[in-house]
Order: sequence, then C-alpha cells, then structure tokens
Amino acid sequence: MRNSLLSIAVLSIFAMPTFSHAEDAPAVAAAEPASSWTVTSNIGFVSDYYTRGISQNWHKPAIQGGFDIAHSSGLFAGVWGSSVSPNTFPDATLELDLYGGYNGTISAVEGLGYSIGAIGYFYPGGSWKKYNYLGVPDQTPDGGRWDTYEANFGLSYKWISAKASVTLGDWFGAERDTG
Repeated sequence: MRNSLLSIAVLSIFAMPTFSHAEDAPAVAAAEPASSWTVTSNIGFVSDYYTRGISQNWHKPAIQGGFDIAHSSGLFAGVWGSSVSPNTFPDATLELDLYGGYNGTISAVEGLGYSIGAIGYFYPGGSWKKYNYLGVPDQTPDGGRWDTYEANFGLSYKWISAKASVTLGDWFGAERDTG
C-alpha cells in the first residue's frame, strides 16, 4: 500500500498543469537560422538495469540519465550514468559512460551509412581488489579496475544495421595476465 501511495504521489507531480506566458511578438519576426548543434538529455527510473544479460543493480531499481551533443556534420559525444550495485561491482555504486564518434553516409550507395566511435565505461572506486575467489586473494595485481574502453564500427543499409565493438585493454577488470 505504501509503495502505491508513493507511486501515485510521484506520478501526480508529472500530471500537474504548467503555465507559461509569451511576450507579444511583432507582426513580422525575423527567422533565426537553425543551429548546426543539437543537445538532448534523458532521465529514467527503471525497475532493474541489465547489461549483457547481467543485472547491474542486483535486481533493484536504478536511476539513469545522460546528455548528448551532436553536430550536423555527424560528430557526436555524450555522457550517460546509472546507479549500480556493489554486489555486482565491488566498491562501485555508479556507472558513468563517456562516448563519442562520427556518423555519415556513403553517397555511392543510397541508404548506406556508417558510424565509428569509442566508449569508456567508468566505475568510480570499483575494482576486484576486495574480491576473494576460493580463498585466493589479490587475483588482480594491476588493480583490477572495472573501467573498460571499447572502439566500435557500424554499417547500416536502410532499415538494417550491424555494429562491431572491440575492447581496448582489460575487460571489466579481468586482467590479461590473470584472466
């Protein structure tokens, strides 16, 4: 019952009417040129956050949000974050993703596009340091940080697309020497 009342209270805030006042505009207004930059943002409250088939929040709710900036030339960059559970990522409570790249089209084939970019997944304070598998301590002598970096390349043709990513370095704290 308490969760229902809390949900109704939160949703009612979003349902409240808003009012605005516009100044009287002159009869003929000069049109402003469209900006070549686009800025967007997002926020979400989700019941669970899954990545690659694994619950990042130990099957609990998460808050997420991000900002993106894009140029009409195809250049883009952004930041996105989500709460995560220290049960999934020891010593981490936040995932912060930074990404950027370039989108374009190949004029020789109508409808053919491409994307090239990079993304960094950061988990401030998180590492394998305190993880102890089968009584064997310190299996990650280099620190075993969860931070991971990927490069990606994608192709699209009309409604179909494919993307390939490769990890640049250790994958989510799994060091090459200790695997």
